[in-house]
Amino acid sequence: MSEVIMKKANICINRLNTATENVNNELCKLEENLEKSCEIANHTFYELLKIVENRKQDLLSTMKKYQVEKKGSLLEQLATIKREKLAVDQLCQGLDNEVEVRNIFKKICLINEKMNNMPVFGEPRENGFITYEYEHNRAFDDLQTALGTFGKVRTSTTFSPLCTAQVEDISVHLEGQTLVTAVDFKGNPQSVGGDPLVVEIFHENGELVKATVVDNSNGTYTVKYRTEMPGVYKLHITIFGRPIKDSPFRFEALQDINPVVSFGTTGCEDNQFLQPCAVAISPAGQIFVLDTGNNRIKVLGPDLEFIHHIVGVGLEECGGTGIAVTHVNSLLVINWKTKYITELTFDGEFISQSTHSDFVEPMDIAVNSQGEILILDNNLNCVFILDESRNLLQKIELTGFNNTESHAIKFVAVGPKDEILVGDSSVLVFGSSGEFLKEIYPEGRNGGHFGGLVSDKEGNLLVCRSEKNKHYIQIFNFVSGHLLFCINSPKTKLKRPAGVAILKMS
Repeated sequence: MSEVIMKKANICINRLNTATENVNNELCKLEENLEKSCEIANHTFYELLKIVENRKQDLLSTMKKYQVEKKGSLLEQLATIKREKLAVDQLCQGLDNEVEVRNIFKKICLINEKMNNMPVFGEPRENGFITYEYEHNRAFDDLQTALGTFGKVRTSTTFSPLCTAQVEDISVHLEGQTLVTAVDFKGNPQSVGGDPLVVEIFHENGELVKATVVDNSNGTYTVKYRTEMPGVYKLHITIFGRPIKDSPFRFEALQDINPVVSFGTTGCEDNQFLQPCAVAISPAGQIFVLDTGNNRIKVLGPDLEFIHHIVGVGLEECGGTGIAVTHVNSLLVINWKTKYITELTFDGEFISQSTHSDFVEPMDIAVNSQGEILILDNNLNCVFILDESRNLLQKIELTGFNNTESHAIKFVAVGPKDEILVGDSSVLVFGSSGEFLKEIYPEGRNGGHFGGLVSDKEGNLLVCRSEKNKHYIQIFNFVSGHLLFCINSPKTKLKRPAGVAILKMS
């Protein structure tokens, strides 16, 4: 028993020695940080004094400059007066012996002329006024205020071993975020930031992953990172050079991207769909799904909670195939059977309805930032561009591009700069004026077709794609046309994806 006690006592003593060493190291760091902080403070105030000294020298130099200019003008005037006095003295010389009246009269005239010019010499041409002012504006008060807030001494009571982090598995290519919460020795959350938090992330093969730390200024820190290959990663987080609780953390980057939330099954109930054809999102995040087989529009909240149905005009004969949100916060629905464009409020109230004599099989609709309406006619293989009053502005022929002469259903969308995007077996990109720009091909070009496409403001093009028995979502870089990554999760079991929309790209 005594051996057991001695063994445990030695372990305890070793841990206490380690604790003593850690505390002594922290005392050394405290002294070092004080010395370093004082050095930085001295340097900054030295630089501040240099600025003040330079300003003082500028003002003194300016005053000296004005003094030299004024003095030069006055000395020049004195020299002129001296010359005039000498000229008068010369006129008076020899008058006692002068007997010629004509000469005397001439000298009198010259003296009279000089007397008439006397006011010019009688007053100084320049004044001796030079003064220094410092209360002419709020600069003095502002300087005092600025000096009162110049520099800041900050300390922290954060206790690294009790700080926590929320780490979860993520999907490859998507941004992962970890929230770090700082606490003090008693476990109380900190209310301010500024702690020196250091993050390192390593893949299982040893490759370092770039990470950024965002100080939320409330005692929490957001760590952001993006993994480029699947596998196991280790996340090391330290504060003051010491690891936080449970660091290093282990997480996995998964190849599959599973949905955060899903909604709907096949059927006619409130939580069911029958041939959903398209989707649109309002600025407030409401989601409008064109449930064509049920002749209705299903309205969902931002979290996919059911709100209500829109039924009636514009959805007749199960012909609604395209839906879009206008810049005046209304809905546009295109019906390929009736060939009508129907405008509705978000609550489903009828606003207007129109068509065009050239429509044959209008399948999809989109609205650009100018309020112009794009209608894709699948039979005519073209895109109609209408103004807000439904007047035809332009017609873009799609014939001759790749496989666009096929009768596969095509879709139209708007790019980040109002480009016109048409999806079929590839994505055709036209300028806002209708000029052809480029074609974006799917990965592998293994046939198949797109079922929906949309572009975000960050230059990402997100498309649904079907190839034989494969159904997935691809995300392209809109500018380069390169495939960024593919969403094909076994849990989603995508079957004939018909539409797509971006709520938030991360």
